[in-house]
Amino acid sequence: MRGFWNVMMLPILLFSCLMGGSAMSAPAGNLNVLADGERLQDRRMTDLKTHDTPWTFQKPASLDEWKNKRDRIRRKILISCGLWPMPESGQLKYEIFEKKENEDYTVEKVLLETFPGYYATGNLYRPKPDPANPGQRYPGVLCPHGHWTNARLAHTADDSVLAARSISFARQGYVCFAYDMVGYSDNKALLDHNFGGRREALWGIIPAGFQLYTSLKALDFLRSLPDVEPKRIACTGASGGGTQTFLLYAVDERIKAAAPVNMISAHMQGGCKCENAPQLRLDINNMDIGATMAPRPLMLVCATGDWTKNTPEVEYPAIRSIYELYRKPDLVAYHLVDAEHNYNKESRQAVYNWFARVFYHDRPQSDFVEKDYVMDPTPDLSVFAKHPIPEDALLTGPLEPTNQWYAIAKIAGIKLCQAYRRQYGCDFNAAMPTNLYGPNDNFDLKTSHVLPALIRKAHEAKLSGLDHVTIWGTGSPRREFLFSEDCADALVFLLKNYEDYEHVNVGSGEDIAILDLMRLVAEVVGFKGRIETDPSKPDGTPRKLMSNAKLAAMGWKPTTELRDGIARAYRWHLDTLKH
Repeated sequence: MRGFWNVMMLPILLFSCLMGGSAMSAPAGNLNVLADGERLQDRRMTDLKTHDTPWTFQKPASLDEWKNKRDRIRRKILISCGLWPMPESGQLKYEIFEKKENEDYTVEKVLLETFPGYYATGNLYRPKPDPANPGQRYPGVLCPHGHWTNARLAHTADDSVLAARSISFARQGYVCFAYDMVGYSDNKALLDHNFGGRREALWGIIPAGFQLYTSLKALDFLRSLPDVEPKRIACTGASGGGTQTFLLYAVDERIKAAAPVNMISAHMQGGCKCENAPQLRLDINNMDIGATMAPRPLMLVCATGDWTKNTPEVEYPAIRSIYELYRKPDLVAYHLVDAEHNYNKESRQAVYNWFARVFYHDRPQSDFVEKDYVMDPTPDLSVFAKHPIPEDALLTGPLEPTNQWYAIAKIAGIKLCQAYRRQYGCDFNAAMPTNLYGPNDNFDLKTSHVLPALIRKAHEAKLSGLDHVTIWGTGSPRREFLFSEDCADALVFLLKNYEDYEHVNVGSGEDIAILDLMRLVAEVVGFKGRIETDPSKPDGTPRKLMSNAKLAAMGWKPTTELRDGIARAYRWHLDTLKH
């Protein structure tokens, strides 16, 4: 209780002093603290800082002074990001799946649980195994990214492609984990990049904290892999990925080499709240944070066309001064690129050379020259393009804006069942069905769902003698469907066999491309014309498939094949047209 009473006594003592006596004394005289006309001189009100405030680096007088400051910086980052104390992480949980074999590297998809029900998403690039050297282990590289459109899955005009360096690292002999910024690429299906507000911020639940913790878990994940040397891990990213890089190495010394690209600046501290945690840069700046890498090897890649253009004269000498305190000035370097904000081929090459100096100093530099590459197709990289979404992913991301009202109604039903079960002990279960179809469906072209709409479109094209039908988009998105009577059977099964709080996905466990679905519908209906696509129209999400593993483990599975279900739905539609 001592700490409690110390805190509680402080305002009482202050009140007593202001009253000129005991806390119970009556007020006497003028209680104004300031004289008439005098204004409070508070630097917090007059010396306001923004992310564009210029800073001057304050070099410590000694190595001990710097180490003390470094420890304060580390603690300040963790506190500002809501990670002090660090959350209990528990057992590392991840899934690596759908490996694609290329000529000289492999790429796989990764779901990494960072918080309960929330997943980091990304790709794992590995060297092609050498049959002559089984069990070989490699250095690892973490590759966060910045605020580029489509980010991990993007092709950009300036060739700042995350896949380019990921492929090259794997070819050069690294295991590389390229992971999404919170709310970008695949991760936007789980959480909005600008999630939360003042209430969440009071508890340290902020984008900057989620991203830093994601990086820490990504580091744990990479080090846990059997083909990775856990004591030889590097990190590199550009722009917002550069911020993620230096925040990670500032709080975790397991990063043994780093290359923040186009980010460390004396006059720009990051333009997004995912880079600016509350209270973080009141008395420190990105040069201070960047210098915490010392004496580990650090490459500063900068560009003439952005806020890092002064690096050779300002930021690099400042950070080098810390390396000089360790008497290791040769372990920090910079590379200036004549370009706009980027992570282009020249920038990447500077990083390849630097990491090779650290991890592969006995190999020729020619081994680390970037070769031509072909980025793998998006469906081969997108985590959810071919992967079912588990039950615990519900409510871990923003609602789809055009469907949010319908989604809220369904979620409210699930939560109502859970509330009745928890409060009153009612034996209520909640089920989450996939796309349903069958008799009594809505076949109106303006308001129906996709499958009945395709059935009616094919039927009317057949009656009209059309030589083709056109579907929106490329036809490549994949969707899951379940016959309505199978869904009813699943619900009865759950009533008899399931007594738990959490909801259960009800689906077929299989999906089909929209173009293939249209072909199947045409066969059932008897339409003989062409099926054309309209790529000018949107495709939507590449894949929507729910995991039915929980229900399958209980012993239930659907019995109606998709073709048979479509035929029964079509017969019902024909019967309604007769009446």
